[in-house]
Amino acid sequence: MISKMLFSVCSLLMLSNSVYAASISFVGPCEEAPLFATEIAVERKASVGQLTIEVLDLNEIDYIGSEIGMNSIFNTPTDTEAIEIISREELYAYGWCYSVNGAEPEVYPNEVFVEPQGQEEIIWWYGYAHYKKGKWLSQCLPANKRKPDFLCDSN
Repeated sequence: MISKMLFSVCSLLMLSNSVYAASISFVGPCEEAPLFATEIAVERKASVGQLTIEVLDLNEIDYIGSEIGMNSIFNTPTDTEAIEIISREELYAYGWCYSVNGAEPEVYPNEVFVEPQGQEEIIWWYGYAHYKKGKWLSQCLPANKRKPDFLCDSN
């Protein structure tokens, strides 16, 4: 009897050690505060892309994208509607960027896996890349720092 109880306790401890949580938030183009934030229990090795799709689906949040990347979340513009032309030589191109624990991976979100040894923080934000005179000057800067008129109510 004691050995069965000990086995059960050990099994429970092993299971609890294999379950961890990730926080995930989505910051839009106009405000610094997240449009939505939550935590999700992670019971298996999962990519940022997988977790993102799970959270969006579970919470019935509109999106266009896949585990490979997000084109639109919360009905943000896509394609040519996500480009702000300043002049013939300058533009801003908008889209969704992400970070994990403060680092911005230079790979698709389906290639980054959360680690089981702690609380992972995933942040998605609507960002922009700046193009001027034939060169990309920046990428993934938060759009809420610019608050572009075509995205944000200027009132």
